Amino acid sequence: DEAKALEDLYAAVAAKPTDKELVLALARIQHKQGRLDAAAQQYRAVIAIDPRQPDAQLGLADILIRTNDFENARTPAATAAAALPDNAQAQYLHGRILEHDKQYDQALAAYGNAVRLDAKVAGAHYGMGRILREQKKDVPGALASMEKAVALDAADPGILTELGAVLYESKQLD
Repeated sequence: DEAKALEDLYAAVAAKPTDKELVLALARIQHKQGRLDAAAQQYRAVIAIDPRQPDAQLGLADILIRTNDFENARTPAATAAAALPDNAQAQYLHGRILEHDKQYDQALAAYGNAVRLDAKVAGAHYGMGRILREQKKDVPGALASMEKAVALDAADPGILTELGAVLYESKQLD
């Protein structure tokens, strides 16, 4: 049973708090459950044991970006992107940091890498659309990116709002 397995994992981590694989497994479960503070604490514990552990860096970066802590997400996002060049999520999160830092060309490249690795990363299409509309004034390119983002995640209000802005600017909104 799942509850028993989780209880056993907590006990194993308590018994072996320096076993990075156990701690990482617990962090991933907590992250998936939405227990972001607890997961971040476990990811940091793994990083303390092994500072170059890319999955812990990636998980921590994801949580920090989700909670708008871009300042503290910078290092784990860059570390994960460098260590995991073929991981679409790592490239996407690095793009988020670059976009936040107003490094738009580098952010577009990171988002492009994410989409090249996995065309189903809605956030990368969304990020590309934002930059193309707001910074590059490329409304057709922004529209194409936002349409892909909406097709992948039609429930995201940010994506829908951005699509509305692009449609308005392209004068396609009635």
